[in-house]
Amino acid sequence: MALNRVLIIEDDAGIREALAECVASFEVTVTTACDGAEGLERLRAGPVPDAVLLDLRMARLDGDGVFAALAGDPALRETAVVAMTGSPDREKVPVHAFLQNPFDLDELAKVFLHLGHQNQA
Repeated sequence: MALNRVLIIEDDAGIREALAECVASFEVTVTTACDGAEGLERLRAGPVPDAVLLDLRMARLDGDGVFAALAGDPALRETAVVAMTGSPDREKVPVHAFLQNPFDLDELAKVFLHLGHQNQA
C-alpha cells in the first residue's frame, strides 16, 4: 500500500481508538485528532498525511468546516479525504471516498487500497 501517513479525525474516543488500531494494521503511521479544530492543527503542523479519515458530524468544527479550511489552504487542498458518515447526503461533500456508518474493516481496507493505488499513479 502506498499510503504512509493517515490522520483520523473522530470525536468519539472509542471509535477513534478502534480506527487507529485498525488503520495501523495496514502498516501506516496513524495520527489522531478529537475534532476538526485539532485535526486542522495537526495538518498544518505537518507532515501532511497521505489521507484523512474524517467524521462529518462533530460538535466542534465539523466536516464542513474542515473541508472549507482544506479548500482555502494550497498546502492542504489536495489531501485525500475519506468521509465517515451516517448521513445519506453524500453527494454534497467533496471527498475522495465515503464510508457509510456503520462500516466494516473490509470496506475500510478497500478504500485505503484504492487510495494507495491512486498515490502510486
